[in-house]
Amino acid sequence: MRWFLVFFFATAISFSVQAQQVFTAGAARNVMMGTDLSPHVRLDTLLEHPHLFALGPVEDLQGEITVFDGQAFTATATPSGIITQVSPGIRAPFLVYAYVPRWAAYEMDHHIDGPKALETVIDSLGQAHGYGAEEAFPFRLSGQWDQVDYHIIMRDKTEERHSHAAHDRAKRRFTLQQVTGDIVGFFSRNHQGVFTHKGQFIHPHFLAADRSTTGHLDGLKHHGRYTVYLPATGNRAPLSVLDTDFSKGKLRHHQLVTLEDLTRFHGHRCDGLAVGFVGLKTALYELFSDSVIDRTSLRAVSKPAPCLVDAATYMTGARYPFNTFYTTRDIPYLFIVQRTDNGQTLGIQLKPGVKPAEIIRLSALAEQRKLSDGDLLALKRLEDRFTDFILRTPPEQLFEVTPLPDFDWQPVLRNDFIKTDVLNK
Repeated sequence: MRWFLVFFFATAISFSVQAQQVFTAGAARNVMMGTDLSPHVRLDTLLEHPHLFALGPVEDLQGEITVFDGQAFTATATPSGIITQVSPGIRAPFLVYAYVPRWAAYEMDHHIDGPKALETVIDSLGQAHGYGAEEAFPFRLSGQWDQVDYHIIMRDKTEERHSHAAHDRAKRRFTLQQVTGDIVGFFSRNHQGVFTHKGQFIHPHFLAADRSTTGHLDGLKHHGRYTVYLPATGNRAPLSVLDTDFSKGKLRHHQLVTLEDLTRFHGHRCDGLAVGFVGLKTALYELFSDSVIDRTSLRAVSKPAPCLVDAATYMTGARYPFNTFYTTRDIPYLFIVQRTDNGQTLGIQLKPGVKPAEIIRLSALAEQRKLSDGDLLALKRLEDRFTDFILRTPPEQLFEVTPLPDFDWQPVLRNDFIKTDVLNK
């Protein structure tokens, strides 16, 4: 299996991401067995909050519900065809849902033949990007699919009692070939009978790109590229960038830069690296608020701390030999980033009082080699706590991002800064 990291709309192997909240109303097992067909939720009560994604059956099992980013679509199968409409006031006996304001996207190149293969793709991708075995999370896919099999539930209203067998008979089955659309789903290892079927870890719906139909996904066949989306995860969320696709290539390679990538590049996790990752990401999304971040159109200036320098060069792609990066103490910011295509420039700085004074004091002593091994350990603990604080605190509470319309790019030729992170090795 191969996957390529792509852009945000809007981590990771060694630790679990901040859990994505998944909610349920009713339970799938009760609906399928006919023990509880009563409506448990009305969609418009959930749509009061933005970015809702949800799926389930229509009240009395008369159709399928798919909510895509706050738009509620219902599909009903009739003798004359499928009727699909926007239905915010519909009620459901069962619903699984989540609010996802931003997604991280992953371009995939992997053959899918059936729901189990799709489940494997989602499971592997989720684990690779920080979703632990106990976590439930939503997912999306988009592409042009070779074949999509799906059903719309249409219960016989004359039946005396709904049952598992009656539920299966009530499915109106459809097949589409070479169709473009979205798949919205939820993954969990621990919700069989709640929002996944027995022996399954995913509950997916298909939604056609033209919104002409939707329903529960039964089968999927595809060979080629498509895009999978997982929820972005706060300050730990990757940075989405655009690069050229080979050494002499075109500007069409979308990928994500994760905190884990940066940590491996730098050598260790530290507070400065977290500050650089979150601060630069905040500024870059503001700098490219109207488009994907183009790393081939970036220049950066950094204070000379090793963690800041590594964050700036790794995340922006700026390099000194190409006149796109330099280091200096003579700026009142941690970083300055500039778009070379339009000259827009931003300065990034921590807000006053964010960094604990004790870390500043002990760091200065450490750089003078005046701390004992015990004091160095105490400093590390302080920095670790500060790192966690940076990664869980909203960026607007941490950073000041300042427009610099008059910034003049004047590279500083200097290569004698002290690499402070190796002084006490």
